[in-house]
Amino acid sequence: MASCNRTKLLHFVVCQQLFIATRRSYRIARSYSSNALEHAAVSIVGQLILVIDALLVGWLLGTNRTGHMVAFADNSGTLAILPACSSLANVSLAMLCWVTISQLVRHRWSSVDILWCLFACVSVIAVNVTRLSFMGLSNSHYDAIHSEWGGAVANVIILGLTVGISLLGVRRELFSRT
Repeated sequence: MASCNRTKLLHFVVCQQLFIATRRSYRIARSYSSNALEHAAVSIVGQLILVIDALLVGWLLGTNRTGHMVAFADNSGTLAILPACSSLANVSLAMLCWVTISQLVRHRWSSVDILWCLFACVSVIAVNVTRLSFMGLSNSHYDAIHSEWGGAVANVIILGLTVGISLLGVRRELFSRT
């Protein structure tokens, strides 16, 4: 009788562990498939964002553009706008910042929130396109701005604008808590 209870207990524990492992596997597989779809969507949208970034930079510099390549303003070479340099990553962070700050202050959603979030995203794009345009002036500008310091300065400006705009968007809730 005691060995039968131990067997049942062992069987129960094994089944429970299998169930937990299956649930974890399902969650991992689901997140992987979700990430694969997300990567495909980002790849498609990312190419469009690269072309739009290049279009804006070429327009600001007054130079020719082919795809995501923009001629330097002094005709000394070509600026390639790569996915790591595009506005897409920072735009998604601006959206995340808006949602995070809204949730932190328990902001009640309204249709105006879309405009605040859009304002934060447009400011990020403006800073990124401005930085890319300065880099597109010449090779020496590219070397100076495409450095660790240039990236840090741009990131601090983007962070300040994103957080500042997000805080402005929730200012009623923010100041009513004090």
